[in-house]
This record gives sequence, structure tokens and C-alpha cells, in this order.
Amino acid sequence: MRKLVQELGYFSELQLGLEHCTSIMAACRQVQMYDAVLGLFEWWKQTGFLPNVVMYQIVMMTLSDLRKYRDALAVYWEMTKNGCPPHLFAYDALFEICAQLGDASRALKLLAKMRESNITPTWRVVN
Repeated sequence: MRKLVQELGYFSELQLGLEHCTSIMAACRQVQMYDAVLGLFEWWKQTGFLPNVVMYQIVMMTLSDLRKYRDALAVYWEMTKNGCPPHLFAYDALFEICAQLGDASRALKLLAKMRESNITPTWRVVN
């Protein structure tokens, strides 16, 4: 996997779409190639494209894996600023970040936003 990601940089004519980039980011996260995840995210934004909710979620989870919880929350704020509302799995990631920070008040605010959006919490959230 590492070799594949390293080789991608040599193909300037390679046209990665949103789904391709997101899939590569998810695979890199699974094998703990966190620098690749964050690098692809920055590259995606520098090309002028807006990330989607899945891409933001992967980055938040990656930053959480790295114990950079405040940076993960900053990604959430960027996401909402760009008009990209969280989905169920992004909320799950956000609640995990709040738990790690011991920030119950923020978690309750997120739960209220989640319910306003008609998203039903999973058992992980309500337990």
C-alpha cells in the first residue's frame, strides 16, 4: 500500500475523482498511513475542490487516531463553514472526539443538532 501511494505522486496526468481520493484516504487510514491521509486531503483542497462529508469524516478520525482532537474539531468547523452537514458516521466520530476531550456540553449540542437534522443516534451515542 505504501508503495502504491508513493507512486501516485509520479503520475501527473492521473485524474483522481472524489470517490477515488476518498477511497485511497480510507485505505491509508486503515494501514495507519496518517501522513498520506492528511496529505491527500490538503492536495484535494489545493486543487480547488471541496471535500465531501466522507472525506471530512476520514480526516477527523485520522486526527483522532493521532490524538489531535482539537485539530479534528477544527475540521468539523471547516466542514460546516463549507456547507457540508455531518452524517451519522461523522457524528459518531465527533462524539468520540468529545468523549476524548471530556467535553460533555459540546456533545450535547451536537446531539441536539443531530436530532434537528432528523438523524437517529446509534447505540454508541446513546450509551
